[in-house]
Amino acid sequence: MSDTIQAQTPQTSFYGWKNAFLLSFIYMATTGLVFYAFSVIFPVMLKDTGWNRGEASIAISVAMLAGGFLFPIAAKLLNKYGSRRLIIIGLSILFVDLLVLSTVISKLWQRIY
Repeated sequence: MSDTIQAQTPQTSFYGWKNAFLLSFIYMATTGLVFYAFSVIFPVMLKDTGWNRGEASIAISVAMLAGGFLFPIAAKLLNKYGSRRLIIIGLSILFVDLLVLSTVISKLWQRIY
């Protein structure tokens, strides 16, 4: 009769799934509401501003292209300065951008130049 004693290890769930769910939700909330909700607000925006479809679409097109070209630069900055410092800088830029956005004028050419 040999009794073997096994070490009891606490049964914890894998936290990676929690992170994946949380990050998916954050991505959906930020990117989804900005880029994919554009088709929902687009007709209302055209009606409210009086722009045609081409004028109104240029802004989202430029934003997507700029984002695509800036991702490699953001990756290099992230490696160089770290995530905490880069998030603080990014939130500061976003804050200033939102302040400036509150002064938007109704004519499209005044916002482009």
